[in-house]
Amino acid sequence: MSLAISPDAKAVGFVALSNGQPVLWVRSLASPVARPLMGTERASYPFWSYDGKSIAFFADSRLKTIDL
Repeated sequence: MSLAISPDAKAVGFVALSNGQPVLWVRSLASPVARPLMGTERASYPFWSYDGKSIAFFADSRLKTIDL
């Protein structure tokens, strides 16, 4: 499992299986519930932008980003 803590340490992004394939999930540390991010199938190695407004990851041999 790949994991990345947000720059403000208030959220975590991680890769977990959903329907048998890796998907990027985000969870606020103030909440017990994580949510999958649509369009992040086959994600790996997530990392946050410096301002915490987006998260980047690798998928399909490309670097991709998603705004949060």
